[in-house]
Amino acid sequence: MQLLKSLFCWHCFDDRYRFSVIHSLCYFCFILFALAFSKFTSFLLLLILLVIYTMSTKRRVNDATLKNSWLYGPTLIFSFTASIIIFVESSFALFLLLLPAICTAALLTYPGKIKRDFIFGYHGPVDLSSLRQGDRTSTRQSGR
Repeated sequence: MQLLKSLFCWHCFDDRYRFSVIHSLCYFCFILFALAFSKFTSFLLLLILLVIYTMSTKRRVNDATLKNSWLYGPTLIFSFTASIIIFVESSFALFLLLLPAICTAALLTYPGKIKRDFIFGYHGPVDLSSLRQGDRTSTRQSGR
């Protein structure tokens, strides 16, 4: 549950790996469901994915200490291209997702400015320390 809460955190930080995984999963889920369901269902899914996409972009912008204006490019392009894909109903329109993917790649080029203790690529107020691999092994060893 904590991992899910960390997806909706606004004032936190995502490293490059977590950011790219979240965005890739958003693209994959959108493609999968946009092709399988109706326009209305696809549009509702887009809204949910757009919130996750925007939150992850904001956390990545925070980590790279970039201006908040970097948030608008990938998010607006993703929402615009996904809307086109939903309403055009052509599998060739899926190639439009390359545009927000390019913006995602641009954000990946900026390293984090401050060294942080990331847990699963996340640093923030949601406590993910119970999910660390080291905590699990120490718990198992103490139970022997």
